[in-house]
Amino acid sequence: MWRARRIFFPWESQGGWRRFLALAHLGPLLGLLVAVLFLWTLTRREREHSAERRTLVALSRVKSAVVRYVVDHDGACPERLELVQPLTGKPTLPVDGWGRQLRIVCNPSISDQDYVVMSDGPDGYPGGLDRIEY
Repeated sequence: MWRARRIFFPWESQGGWRRFLALAHLGPLLGLLVAVLFLWTLTRREREHSAERRTLVALSRVKSAVVRYVVDHDGACPERLELVQPLTGKPTLPVDGWGRQLRIVCNPSISDQDYVVMSDGPDGYPGGLDRIEY
C-alpha cells in the first residue's frame, strides 16, 4: 500500500526551533574560523618572505664587502666574516632575516666560484636545502 511521506521544515524535525537556531549559529562561526586561518596563513607567508628579503639585502652588503676585501688582499678569500665586517659599513656583524650569522665559504665544492656568501636559511642547518647563497 502506498504511504504518503510527510515533508518537514528544518525546524520541525528532531530538536525543533532550538536545534535549528543552534545550527544557524555555526555558519558565521565557521566563516570566522576560515577568515582567521586565511589571515594567519597570509601573515606567516609575509613574515617568511620579508625574512628572505632581509637576508638578500644582508648577503648583497657582505658580498660587496668580500669583493673589496679580495681586491685589497690580492685575491685572498676571507676565512671569517669578522675580516670583512669593517668593510660592510655596519658596526655589528650582519645577520640573516632569522637572526643568524651569515657565512663565507672559500673554495666551495658545490660551485666554480672562489667564495660563496650564504645564509643557512629558516631551519638554520649549515648547507641545508633551504639555504640562500649569493
